[in-house]
Amino acid sequence: MKKTIFLVMGLLCLASTGFGQTEKEIKPLYIDGVLPNLTFHNIINYKDSIATLSDFQGPQYKLVVFDFWSTHCTVCIGQFLKDDSLQRAYKNDLQIVLVTDQPKQLISNFIAKWEAGHHVKLSIPIIVADTLLPKYIRRYFEPNYAWIAPDNRMIAQTSENFVNQQTIETLLKEMEKLKAEESIAIKAIHTAPAAKSHTIKQLPQ
Repeated sequence: MKKTIFLVMGLLCLASTGFGQTEKEIKPLYIDGVLPNLTFHNIINYKDSIATLSDFQGPQYKLVVFDFWSTHCTVCIGQFLKDDSLQRAYKNDLQIVLVTDQPKQLISNFIAKWEAGHHVKLSIPIIVADTLLPKYIRRYFEPNYAWIAPDNRMIAQTSENFVNQQTIETLLKEMEKLKAEESIAIKAIHTAPAAKSHTIKQLPQ
């Protein structure tokens, strides 16, 4: 009986310590830092309301670009058509994801009005009411783009000036090299909560 009590107490202490450490260990990433396979809730304009980073990457191991924005950022909104065009052009290799900390209903109404005004159905998923990604990715400005490689490394953080065909083509070529050279490692990453760092050329500044 005593052994059972001590075992239960020990497990509770271990669990408590583990949870505390997990929260404390979350630090914003620098370039080449690895983003865990996070689960995102409150997603609109997507096939599911909940998805992981791996879901966005898909079986093709797409390049994922998180676009941090808000409704009061006119530059952010001005990028929507460009982002949407790039997403459609590179749909098999690229996944742009809009991210905002603003509430779901506000964003849903805003996007509906934007689509009606531009006669376009936005093809990009939107994570709303988000409080998770800012723990990992610093927001230096808006719009702020975080580029995530197939091995879950953040390979660049840029302004909207780098979001163009030339940048995407350059990075996709590097992604193909990475996937060809380290396909086994990348597959392992997508079944684990965190990833191992690999070397790849950084986006020229």
